Amino acid sequence: MEGMAIDKGLYDPVKSYDFSGRMSSSSVNSRLIEIVPIQHESKWTIRYLNYTRILVDKITRASLMRRFEDGNFRSIPQILEFPTYFIYQYEDRCPIFISRMTGRLYVLENSGFDKDAMEHQAATLLSILHKNGLVDGLSYKRVRVNNGGKNTNSEKQSNQEVYKNQVQSNR
Repeated sequence: MEGMAIDKGLYDPVKSYDFSGRMSSSSVNSRLIEIVPIQHESKWTIRYLNYTRILVDKITRASLMRRFEDGNFRSIPQILEFPTYFIYQYEDRCPIFISRMTGRLYVLENSGFDKDAMEHQAATLLSILHKNGLVDGLSYKRVRVNNGGKNTNSEKQSNQEVYKNQVQSNR
């Protein structure tokens, strides 16, 4: 897919793929940004998932589809395979991009989906891949929140900055 770059470039839209009608026309030219997978375990606890990389050399579209067909899912996700990315989307949730170059998860910056929903979807996909032996260096960090899971923007940003600094130091 020409025109797609991870950090600097714009996403060149795949015209044949419908992102469930949730994306506005302005989001089609959004940048891809790396997503931090976060699970909201309860209203008082969140869990950050840290990973080294996804083993993309062991993944094909067909192998991913088999894993989902054999699992206990309400429906089978859409999975597209391109030379630089896999695009995964479950039902009407946000599309997650798996980079074949870095083995990391990305989302569209202005996709129209809630950031918490994108983080949760990334965590779900990462957990599924880990259960199938396709993730290196997965670790978890639980964080207790004091306001019923509703972090203010400054608290949430502070938690994410601390976590990202820890992730960077682990690489």
